[in-house]
Amino acid sequence: MLTARRILSIAVLLGISSGVALAQIPPRGAPAPTPVPERPAVSPLVGATEVVKLTTPTGFIDDVVAAEAGRLAYVVADTASKAELHVYNHATKQEHVVDLAAVTLHPVALTLVGQRAFVVGRTEDGNQIAALVEIVARGKKPAGTIVYKVGPANAITVIMRDGKQRVALHKAVSSSTGTRHDVEVVAIETGRRVGVARPFELDSADKNAKLDLKINHWSDGMT
Repeated sequence: MLTARRILSIAVLLGISSGVALAQIPPRGAPAPTPVPERPAVSPLVGATEVVKLTTPTGFIDDVVAAEAGRLAYVVADTASKAELHVYNHATKQEHVVDLAAVTLHPVALTLVGQRAFVVGRTEDGNQIAALVEIVARGKKPAGTIVYKVGPANAITVIMRDGKQRVALHKAVSSSTGTRHDVEVVAIETGRRVGVARPFELDSADKNAKLDLKINHWSDGMT
């Protein structure tokens, strides 16, 4: 008569000889394996409805986006070799694609200006440059044609002045007493200068002794 122990031994030997993988019985008193947590469900949108979902077969969609009157502008990038501006029109379900390589491979801000886009990019030394580009072909000018360029500057920002969009270019230059700040304002449609501020001197503590003024923070394009 076979004992229970001999029956179990025979079963194990038969399993090994037939090539069947048997689960190892954990020793008595061993801790249970840590369960794999289930993937949390994505919470549904609250108070919003998904209108369109955009993806890209190559590269990735960058953080830089802009929206205006049913249009959505975004950038598709691929490491340091590609930067494309995509402008999707929700009404027509059409998308225009513009190569930004002639402007920048590191866009940091977008503004739609009619059938053009104002693109701000970062240079290798940390400064900024910008350009107004055609989104669609206009006459003999193909899509992607550069209307004008500005910069480099420490910061290039689209601001509002007198109810109109303007572009502020801020430059900081080291001086013998601290830093001189220069600000120029140009029209976003043409790039022509429409205003310039007097140079502003600050010491290493961001103070101007003559004006008895200390700068806590800058805003509105350093203007």
